[in-house]
Amino acid sequence: MIAEIKKWWFVIDMPKEKTLFDANLARKVAEDYIKEHIDQYKRVEIVGSLRRGKPQVHDIDLVAIPIYPQDKKKIVTTTKEGIQIDMSLANESTYECIKLIRTGSTEHNKKLCILAKSKGWQLKANGEGLITPQGILHGEREILIALVGRYIEPRDRI
Repeated sequence: MIAEIKKWWFVIDMPKEKTLFDANLARKVAEDYIKEHIDQYKRVEIVGSLRRGKPQVHDIDLVAIPIYPQDKKKIVTTTKEGIQIDMSLANESTYECIKLIRTGSTEHNKKLCILAKSKGWQLKANGEGLITPQGILHGEREILIALVGRYIEPRDRI
């Protein structure tokens, strides 16, 4: 009986492998999705691993400013052609910072947060920006320059 329970627990506890999609296919799906819904957004861009130029992706990440703001929703998830699409919703002041964060990578974001903290600053993942004693920086380029001393191309954000 105990052996059966242990076997059952092992099956439940197994991590699920994520499906990988060819980036060219995912980019086409993302572009089609954007075209189909363009009338709902003031601005929308592809971010995540597609923006970083990865050859294969687990999903599609977008950042958008909706024409009609949502009720407190930060991320809208859907699927198209079997690929999950995660759309991070922003406004004019949070767009660039969310674009930076959602482009990633996770490790790159961790490094940025550590750099900010080492300077006594705070990088807000919700899009509020880089909070410094001199003020708040909102732009992707200006945040990277303040933290790293230069702009880092998405493909180099490891």
